[in-house]
This record gives sequence, structure tokens and C-alpha cells, in this order.
Amino acid sequence: MIQHPTLHILALLVILIITYKKNDVIFKIVALSIPVISAVSIYFLPQCNFIHLYNLTLIYDGGTYNKLIGIAFSIILLSANLYAIGQNKKLDLILGNAYGGFSLLCLFARDFISVFVALELMMIFSSMIIFIGGERSSIRSAKKYFLTHLLSSNMIIIGVVYLITKGQGVELVSVTPLVEDPEYSSFILYIMLAGLLINIAIFPFSGWMVNNYPTASGSGFLYLISFTTKVSILLLVKLFAGYEPLIYIAITMIIYASIKAIFEDNLMSLLCLLSIIVMGVMLAAIGKGGTDMIEVVIYYLFIHVIYKMLLSVSVVSIVDSTGIKNCSELRKVNSNIVLSALLIGIIIMMNIPMTSSFYMKSYISNAFLGNAVYFVTLFSSFMIAFSLPWKHYLVSKKYIEINLNIYCKLSIVLMSLVTIVIGLFGKKIFEMISDVTFNISNIDMLKQIIVILIALGISTHYSISRIHTKPVNLIEKVGSLLFYFYTRSLSIKVKEKKHSLFSNLDDKITKKLSSAHNQQTAIFIVFTIFIIILMILEI
Repeated sequence: MIQHPTLHILALLVILIITYKKNDVIFKIVALSIPVISAVSIYFLPQCNFIHLYNLTLIYDGGTYNKLIGIAFSIILLSANLYAIGQNKKLDLILGNAYGGFSLLCLFARDFISVFVALELMMIFSSMIIFIGGERSSIRSAKKYFLTHLLSSNMIIIGVVYLITKGQGVELVSVTPLVEDPEYSSFILYIMLAGLLINIAIFPFSGWMVNNYPTASGSGFLYLISFTTKVSILLLVKLFAGYEPLIYIAITMIIYASIKAIFEDNLMSLLCLLSIIVMGVMLAAIGKGGTDMIEVVIYYLFIHVIYKMLLSVSVVSIVDSTGIKNCSELRKVNSNIVLSALLIGIIIMMNIPMTSSFYMKSYISNAFLGNAVYFVTLFSSFMIAFSLPWKHYLVSKKYIEINLNIYCKLSIVLMSLVTIVIGLFGKKIFEMISDVTFNISNIDMLKQIIVILIALGISTHYSISRIHTKPVNLIEKVGSLLFYFYTRSLSIKVKEKKHSLFSNLDDKITKKLSSAHNQQTAIFIVFTIFIIILMILEI
């Protein structure tokens, strides 16, 4: 019998679909049991198992670090499900759990085929979550998001197919030593790397996350911000650990997201940018490589997943309860539950000394002691503290009323308790399960305190004009440019036609271009899958 959390989630999703409109009680019970059953399944997952499908052997890895992140995913699924039930967002819940289930498939995958299939399915369900968001721009955002990840996933499959044809087999292998191997095409491996980097929203592609996630519903946003970038960080750990150019990409990523964050007005977009900053720090650590450093990245990612969910569910509760979406509109919060959750999440995110996140971040920073990367990591701490809308909140004399039902309250309380435990005792837990010792000096603590105090002092005394920044997505820009030249060429051709039959051809073609493009996209997907299946059967 195959023991895999994804299969259990999919089986329970069938029950959710059946009871979607027929039995509300059963729907809620099953929805809340999904993350619990998945967590139990993860705990008992074998260290390594093989699934034989015709000529293909799939492998999944139940190693300690995969299980650790898997448990974190189960916890945030429980919180997101509670909140979605409280908002009566059943469709978001179904799609979000399917998205989370395939994220677990990608997490535990130890073969390239499973990774690719999981990424494709994650792309489909996350696009659907954006599509049903209810905003006027949701449909357009879903299309942009889908096409971006369609490109990135096909960039990844190019590298996967190449490695398989070069005799590496389907099992995941470290690609870092192959980049410098003259027997391998470094160009194709760079394409594969670029696809993975797009998935963690590096500059200049961060727009796919920051611009599109906020167009989903509040509950949909909780699922979206929790999986794709985190899974992609883990894939970079497994495939490109120790690849030094990642450090310089990380520096650019941190600086760009930091600058955007201090001007960003939209609360959900700000959360996305703050997440990108932290992932930039992790990417630098991945580029540094080494067993201890990779372990710290896993621990830091675990903490990040937990506190980011706490901040997200707190912010989303404000947005859904009051309609306030921007930092400039913030008022004082009259809910002790929400206010406490925000403070706990912010303390962990800012890496306050004595918290587990501080030890993880300091360990990574000290690995770069003596070069510019060290100062960039300190800069990231400063920018995280500085970019939060302290003054907008403190100067306000009005209070906003936040009325939460029992499910939303339970979601916030659950994440608050988990974050407190991990924030206070995570360091000791991580030291127990690994050989890493986090010996951080008092000087490091003092530096962090000074950096945070300076950031807080400036941000509380000087108000920054905030706007919706719209970070760039290069894929969209290139697509828009191609679209422009294509329509211009059509216009020129039409003007050359003197016959009245063609007088309105340009307008008609422009109107039909969007639907034609969608058809071409669908054909491209089917064709890609067909080619992959043929290659698999040939293998």
C-alpha cells in the first residue's frame, strides 16, 4: 500500500466535493481532518519508497528535513482551512488543499518526473485560486500568473529531459557539479536554474507574486503565499546547493524587494515583498553551501513558513473585516487576538535577539563575515523593520472594529501558539535533531538590536508616501512588447489593403487575439505533455 499524504488529501477532497452543497457539517469535519491526517501520514512516511508505474520508477523521500517542512505545511493548511470555513469560502478551501497536497508531492519527490508533475498541478490550482478571487483584475492576474509559471515549468522540464537523456536517470541529483562539467551543456542547466529562480520571485520576475496574489480572496491568499516559493527554495537546496552565483542573485533580490517594500501601500503586497527579502537571505545561504548551512536554511524556512502564516491570517482578517487594504488606511486594532498575533509575528520576522529566527539569520550572516554579503543581510533586517507602517498605525486616533467568528479566531490562536513555541524553543529543538550549534555572540545580539532600533526610530518619526509599487515581471514585459509589435505589424498590413472588406480587420483581430492566445496556450500544454509522455515511454 502506498503511504503518501498527497493521496490521502486527494481522497478526502473527493468527499469535500460530494458534500460541497449537501452536508455542511461533514464538509467542515473533513476539511479540518485533512491537515491532521496528512501530518500523521507524514510522520509515518518511510525514509525512502519506490512506486513502479509501467516503465517508470517514482521515488519519494521521507527524510527528516522533508518531514519537518511537511509538518509545517500541514499546520498552515489547518489554519487556512479554519479561516476559509469561517469566511464560507468552500471553493477556495477545496482548491487550496489540492494546491497544498501537490506541494507535498513536490516536497517529498526524489525523482524529476514527480517534481515536474507536481509543479504543473500546483500551477493549475494556484491559478484557479487567483481566478475566483472576486476582484475585477482577478481573471487577468490569473492569466498572467499562469503564463509566467507555464514558462518557468517548461524551462525546468528542458533541464530535466536533458539530464535524463544524458544518463542521469529520473532520480534527483545535485546539478551544481554538472554545471562545470564539460560533458554537460551549462546553457541548458542555466535554463533549468532560471526556471527555479523565477518560482522564488527573484528580480526581475517578482511581479508575478506581488502583483497577482493580492487579487485572490483573503482565504485564497493564505494558500497562495504558503507553498510555491517555499517548495522552490527546497528544490534549489536539492539541486543547486553550493552554486556560488546564487549569492549575487540573492543580493539583487534582497535590495530590490527592500526598496519596493518601504514604498508599498497594499498590505498583502507588502507581505509578499517581506517574504521575498527573507527568501533572498536563504538563497545566499544555498549559494554558500555546506551541510551545516543547508540544515540552517531548512530550519529558517520552517520558522518562516510558520510566522508568515500568522502574519498573513492576521492581515487578511483585517482586510476581510474592515475592507482596509492599504497601509495608509490603517487604524488602531480593537481586537486583542489580532493585535497580539501581529506583534508575535513581527517580533519573529524582525529577528529580535533570543528568538529562534535570530539565531538562524545570524548563523547565515556570520558565514559571510568579512564581505559585502554580511552587510546585505544586516541591511535586510533594517529594511524589514523600517518598511512596516509603524507611523500610519501609531498616529491614528481611530479604532477599527474587527468581528471574527469562532473559526477565524481559532485560526489566529492556533498560529499564535505555534509561533510562540517555535520562536522561543525552536533553537533548542533544532540543536537536538542536528549537529549544528548556534553559538551567537553578545556582539551579534547588540548589532541586531541597534539595527532594529535605528529602523524603528526613523520609521516612527518620518512618514513615507506609499503607493502600490507594481514590481516588474520581465516575462510580462517581454510578452507585452511582442504583443505590441505584432499588433503594429497587423495594423500596417491592414492599412495597405484598400478593399473595404479589410477596413476593420485590425480591430477584429485584436479582439480575437486574446482568445486565440488562450487556445495556443492550451495546445502548447497538451503538446508538451504529449512529448514528455513519449520520452518517458521511450525510457
